[in-house]
Amino acid sequence: MNIYEQGFSGPSILRGERDKIKRELRRMPKGRLLIQINRGKAEYYRVTYPEAGKRKRAWIGNDMISVYKLAHKAFLEEKLKRVEFNIKLLEKPENSWQPLSDQAILLALPKHFETLDFSAIVNTTYAGKKENRPNPCFDGTVPVRDAQLTIGNMDIDEWGSMPYCANTKYPEHLKHRTSFGPLCRSKGEAAIAELCRKLGFRFHYDETLFVCGRLCSPDFIIARADGSLVYLEHRGWKGESYERGNMNKDTCYFNAGIRQGNNYLITFETEDGGIDLKLAEMQLRAIVEGHSDTM
Repeated sequence: MNIYEQGFSGPSILRGERDKIKRELRRMPKGRLLIQINRGKAEYYRVTYPEAGKRKRAWIGNDMISVYKLAHKAFLEEKLKRVEFNIKLLEKPENSWQPLSDQAILLALPKHFETLDFSAIVNTTYAGKKENRPNPCFDGTVPVRDAQLTIGNMDIDEWGSMPYCANTKYPEHLKHRTSFGPLCRSKGEAAIAELCRKLGFRFHYDETLFVCGRLCSPDFIIARADGSLVYLEHRGWKGESYERGNMNKDTCYFNAGIRQGNNYLITFETEDGGIDLKLAEMQLRAIVEGHSDTM
């Protein structure tokens, strides 16, 4: 059975895809992304070859826009390689075909790219001055902050009402309204927001932060009475790639001092996409009010 019988794209479609990728690559910045892990923290570099045979490495620092542009460039280069390979193999057996799914391409990228947000690698584009910046949030109105473990010298009410960079990714998912106004992305998250309000906890919902150099959007950040912060993630059951992303995020949290049993709580959806409210309230009281023996 050839690839046409398997439902793969024909040569004209692949050639069109190849031309589209090449056009986008011509607009990408020079160099490639190098990620090194130093003491558990990701460090980002741009590698160029300004002179024949000589490699130049420049530290990018926390310029995550440049990081994701170069990560997306690597994604496109891998995709182009696969498309060109497949054009030559259109009449070969299926086992010669290179998959073009986003997940397959991501898995082929260098290992340390796992420290980045996979969806941002796929979606970031560069078109000169008018660019699509990497999700979750770079709207320019409120800066993205580094993750903190305390509110510092701020009053809890002041922290709770301060403006913050909210996650702008997939706005169409914000469809579960709470009784006090804000929209949430799931029934379970809306229920947790209601619980926090009922218990008198000040919180930020879906704030975008840099966690060890990576963009993350914890579902909730809740302030304790002593000014320390609790991070909460509410999770469903969405398959292997979802769980892999969660593992990478949890590693970033751990390296930033956000750790389960101390200042990090994970709650889970029920089969209907809701939440066990009694269990969630017990867990929230335990970790926020400090009664860890009931966890």
